[in-house]
Amino acid sequence: MDVIQKISFRIKKKSHRLPSCFFSLLLLLIILLPIFSSCVKAGEQQKEKQALDTESKSGKKDHLIRPPTVSGQFYPVSPSKLKGTIRDFLKLASPQEDSGKLIALVCPHAGYKYSGEIAAYSYKLLEGKKINTVILMGPSHRFPLRGASVWPGGAYQTPLGEVKINEKVAAIITKSSESITFEPKAHLQEHSLEVQIPFLQVILQEFQIVPILIGRLSPQAFEDIGRQLAILLEDPGTILIISTDLSHYHSYDDAVAMDKNTLKTIQARECDKLKAMVSNGEAELCGVMPVLLLLETIKHIKHPTNIRLLKYANSGDTAGMREGVVG
Repeated sequence: MDVIQKISFRIKKKSHRLPSCFFSLLLLLIILLPIFSSCVKAGEQQKEKQALDTESKSGKKDHLIRPPTVSGQFYPVSPSKLKGTIRDFLKLASPQEDSGKLIALVCPHAGYKYSGEIAAYSYKLLEGKKINTVILMGPSHRFPLRGASVWPGGAYQTPLGEVKINEKVAAIITKSSESITFEPKAHLQEHSLEVQIPFLQVILQEFQIVPILIGRLSPQAFEDIGRQLAILLEDPGTILIISTDLSHYHSYDDAVAMDKNTLKTIQARECDKLKAMVSNGEAELCGVMPVLLLLETIKHIKHPTNIRLLKYANSGDTAGMREGVVG
């Protein structure tokens, strides 16, 4: 104890010799560093936003390149490892009976470790098909989006390269409703569409995409956009992909029960019931708006349609942890 007290005393005594201005400068540096860091980050984001806004207004859509934001986190950053991972998932997915024209798929968007194996059941249906336009619809997790945002041109980029935007189809969809705009900030940090694209790059040969993020939409906007999507889906080379996960962070058994009811309601096309279930906590879908828009689109399809469940699981099945799973 005496030794500790002596050491403590010597340190205290020595510290008194430092000038008081040293502590003032140190304190000022501690305060300013976080401020400086946040200013630099905000400045970079603002420059990126201004560049995108300028290109959009000037009509230079070819320069609108949306870089990957979750590579190395949600999926491998190495092109060879990414391709190998996806091909392994596709091998594990059981072949599905394929009858009639495929118009839409609903796929999860968690990290590949958790949901890639399940997404493969949907993407396996695209093997050998001639698809030239993929309309991607997902939720905006990080940006409070009102209406919808369509990326109008240029390309989305992943470790496997760039995928061009179908500018013609993007423009058609944008004109279908006043609720549709181009909000770059909604896209730049959003993963729900990005994680779908590597699967498409591995399976399809030459194709273009139309990335759409969905926020709050009025009943009129739902109808207007749904009608337009139904017309576009008459093209045999066009498909719609909806991105959503289901329940979040419940026990395994509770998640299975909740998701089972949710899927049953979707297959029954009960839009009002699904809205009520989400509102009162009986159902959870982070992509509920895109799913509701899919059901609205189906209403306007001229031919009889069928909704089929290809595969359900949660992260307790794929990653092994049974507490706090994601459907």
